[in-house]
Amino acid sequence: MADCGNVTVVPSDVLQNFRKLTATVETIVQRGAFPVIVGGDPAITFPVVRGLSTLGPLDIVHFDAHMDYTHQAQGVPYTHASPIRRCRELPFVRNISSIGIRKESKRAYDEAMADGNLVITTRRFKRLGPQAAIELLPDSENLYVTVDIDVLDPTHAPGTGAPEVGGLYYEELRDSLVHLAGKHRIVAFDMVEVAPPYDHAETTTMVASRLIIDLLSAVFPPRP
Repeated sequence: MADCGNVTVVPSDVLQNFRKLTATVETIVQRGAFPVIVGGDPAITFPVVRGLSTLGPLDIVHFDAHMDYTHQAQGVPYTHASPIRRCRELPFVRNISSIGIRKESKRAYDEAMADGNLVITTRRFKRLGPQAAIELLPDSENLYVTVDIDVLDPTHAPGTGAPEVGGLYYEELRDSLVHLAGKHRIVAFDMVEVAPPYDHAETTTMVASRLIIDLLSAVFPPRP
């Protein structure tokens, strides 16, 4: 494992920052490594996924309380409200599955469904349980996982910019990630929306870090 450091950004130059992030991910992939990207703003998911184009057809599993499927926010197409919509527009992206959704506009939901996305709401997830919910996902050659920490209930992850009550618990998300890794070839993932200034006793940071370790341990299990 290696810490590749931070991608330096130019304040307010979103497109340039996105280009730098895409180039960084491309370099990591070219070296045969497994990228783990930590945000920050969930808008980074789009430029990260764009950097995985050489891997071939890619599916996305998106854990989030929100759809992130808005076409534009205040006339801007690249915001925290639109990364999954932008990913859908990439030619090598096939299936997108959003899990844990519990607050979104009807328009965004309808448009995602019309585009062929799978949406598993928190209520449905709770009824099914982690393993059965993951079993609903389409088969995948290469899978990208994006985790917005606000998919968790605020009692487990209070330090985020858009908390929503009634979310997943740590154990439910952990079991989902482990089952995903057992069924699919995960090629990269991100963890976004952790906001330390809003955190209490570093609870959210600790949970996010643990989930990263949980998923890495499932993707790269210890050798006997």
